[in-house]
Amino acid sequence: MAIGSRYSKGVNVVNWPMGRVLLSYFASKYVRFVLGLPIHDTTAGFVCFSRKVLEEIGLDNVKLKGYGFQIEMKFRAYKKASESGRSTYYIYQQNIRGKQNEWRDYS
Repeated sequence: MAIGSRYSKGVNVVNWPMGRVLLSYFASKYVRFVLGLPIHDTTAGFVCFSRKVLEEIGLDNVKLKGYGFQIEMKFRAYKKASESGRSTYYIYQQNIRGKQNEWRDYS
């Protein structure tokens, strides 16, 4: 599992209202604490799973939607522990007036 994390090196989000940044950041911290996940950005949507992990998870067993889906997928992948994870640092820029989202890899 490879995760593009907004939070592996501080908070790296551009053009979000402060309330949304704080909610997202502290939600990830809470989920990380409660589930015992070593993942900084549990709600990240920029994630890559190997085929093997997806087959082991059994996508028919995934119940949640939205951010819950993101968290459940990472939790199931972590519990399977079939491969080591990697977080990639990036800065997320909110979509502005129909422009495509951008991300920059600062690894």
